[in-house]
Amino acid sequence: MLNVRQLSEKIDELAADRVSVYDFERWFRTESKDFHQWADARLKDAVFSIEAALSEYHFAELEESKLKVELSAAVCPLVAYLR
Repeated sequence: MLNVRQLSEKIDELAADRVSVYDFERWFRTESKDFHQWADARLKDAVFSIEAALSEYHFAELEESKLKVELSAAVCPLVAYLR
């Protein structure tokens, strides 16, 4: 099951070009499967934001650099909450 720490780490890997957008998305889709059944409200918000950013990347030609910024912004409030 997806958690905030994993999500943040994977987005950091994407930002550092250690994983591709394709690999990130495959991982994300697997880990977030049925998230609406088990995730808390904060994680759901992050997943929805990530889904929106990925859709914009695929269908509205969002640049990869901007995608990375949007993904980081999606988890930033969650990471701050953990500290």
